[in-house]
Amino acid sequence: CTPCRIGNRGMHYLLEELEHGRVAMPRPQVEEWLDAMLKTSICGLGQGAPFPLRNAFEHWPELFATLG
Repeated sequence: CTPCRIGNRGMHYLLEELEHGRVAMPRPQVEEWLDAMLKTSICGLGQGAPFPLRNAFEHWPELFATLG
């Protein structure tokens, strides 16, 4: 579905940007985006895909400090 297809591409882009030290978007916007993906995806992949990034935010916040 669209939220899954676009959301997963966006998460991949965000993580690539962070890996290279660039900020793609502020953290509140990322959280909102992950929420939208979770709530609007109709497939299990789209509903589950936000969890690894959310868990990383929770367990390793220092890795995402540049998101603000």
